[in-house]
Amino acid sequence: MPDIAINTSKIFYAIIKSLSNTPKYMKWTGVMGRATLTAASVILDTFLSCPIGAMKLIALRKVIFLAGPELIPCSEATQQVEFAPVYPPKQLEHNHKKPITFQPMTTQNKHFSNIADKYRDLRTTDLEPVLCIKKGLEKLPRIEAANVGCGAGRYDLQLFKHIGDRLYLNCLDANGEMLNQLEEYLSGQGINNFRTKRSSAETLPLESNSLDCMFTFNAVHHFNLTSFLREALRVLKGEGYLFIYTRLRSQNSRNIWGTYFPLFNEKETRLYELNEIQEMVGTVQAMKLDAAEYFKYERKSPISRLIEQADNRHYSTFDLYAEKEFSKSLEQFKRILNRQFEDLQNIEWFDENILLVLRKS
Repeated sequence: MPDIAINTSKIFYAIIKSLSNTPKYMKWTGVMGRATLTAASVILDTFLSCPIGAMKLIALRKVIFLAGPELIPCSEATQQVEFAPVYPPKQLEHNHKKPITFQPMTTQNKHFSNIADKYRDLRTTDLEPVLCIKKGLEKLPRIEAANVGCGAGRYDLQLFKHIGDRLYLNCLDANGEMLNQLEEYLSGQGINNFRTKRSSAETLPLESNSLDCMFTFNAVHHFNLTSFLREALRVLKGEGYLFIYTRLRSQNSRNIWGTYFPLFNEKETRLYELNEIQEMVGTVQAMKLDAAEYFKYERKSPISRLIEQADNRHYSTFDLYAEKEFSKSLEQFKRILNRQFEDLQNIEWFDENILLVLRKS
C-alpha cells in the first residue's frame, strides 16, 4: 500500500506541474506555513474532493505535502490532516454557493442555555487543531489570549493542557449558562489563569492592542464575520494571530448529518466557503490570511449515540427545525441509516474541518 500511494502521489504532482510553466506550491511547516498557489492547485483540490481520489489518500492515514518535487508525509501526531490549498478569492467558483444567513448567537440563546450542562458530552473535541496552534505559538514566552464563543470550555481545557501556564485566557461567550459551565469545569481542573465575560463577538470587552492571539472553535458561523474580524484587528497586538477552526459549507454537507439527515443542508445556511472568507478578510485592512490547514477525521458511532446527539440538538442547526419537522426528519434519518449501514453499532463516516490562521500585519 505505501509504494502504491507514493507512486499515485507522484502522478498527482506530475499532472499539476504540467499545468503551469511556473508553478508554486505550498509547503506546510506546522500551522505557520505560507501557501502560494496557481490554478493547478484548483485541479488538485477537485481531484481530492471526488470520492475515489479522496479515498486513496484517506487509506494512507497521512498528509501529503507538495514541496517542489518532494512528497513529505506528515508526523503521526497530525496524521489525519489532509493537504488542501488556499484559494485566491476570485480563483474558485464553488459548486456549493448559497446565500449566507447571519444569525447572531444571541438569537439562539435559549437553545444554548438548554444544552449547556450536557454540551461537552454531546460534542466531539478535536485535539489536532490545538496541537497545530501549540506549534505556532511555541516561541512566545507568555500568551495573552481570548477564546471567542468559548461555550462550556472543552477547547479551553485542551489549550491549557497543551500550552500550559504561559497562557492567560479571556473566555468570551454570549451565553451566561455556557460561561457558568466553563468556570466550574476549568476550576475543577485546577486552572485559574482565566476570566470569563459575557460578550458578543462583534463588541469585545477587551482593550485595543492587548492580545497576542485569539481563538474561536466551531463558532464563527454565529458571528457577523466582518465585524468580528474588525474587532480582532483592534484587540490584537501587531503580528498577533487569529485562529479560526470551523467547517466549510461543503465540508458540512459531506458529514453524517449533511449526507443522511433530511433538510440539514437546507437549514444550515450560516457556514462559509473558503473563498467567501477570503473576500471578507480582504475588506479588513491590516488583516491577512496566513495559512489554512484541512483536517479529515475518521468517525465511528453506534446509531443510538447519533440519535442521542440529534435529539439533544448537539448542533445548533437542529434548533432551526420546527418541532414537527425535526421529529419527522429524525425518523427518516433512522430509516435511512438502517438501509445504508449493515452494522448499526459501528456506523462510519468522515468529518472535515479547516483551521485558518490570520495575522495582524
